[in-house]
Amino acid sequence: MVRLLTAPSTLTFAIQDTGIGIPASDLPRLFEKFYRGTNREALAQRGTGLGLAIVKSIAERHGGKVWVESELGKGSIFHLQVPVTQPKEGNHS
Repeated sequence: MVRLLTAPSTLTFAIQDTGIGIPASDLPRLFEKFYRGTNREALAQRGTGLGLAIVKSIAERHGGKVWVESELGKGSIFHLQVPVTQPKEGNHS
């Protein structure tokens, strides 16, 4: 499920799955480059461990942030929050 939550200054996208969930011990490192987690089922999945690090980098470059809530056996909710307006870059004249 995908939801869009609006606030006066931010947009927050919430993407929820009903997958295997993420162990609490993996959550602090989840958005690091090449991190694949310790769960055996997750390690069996293909991937480079770059996807979430790229999402975090894009969010931060736009003044936003990402985070995740997860419960083993019940799935996860990934959040991407960005400001509604971007700061103007320097004068280009």
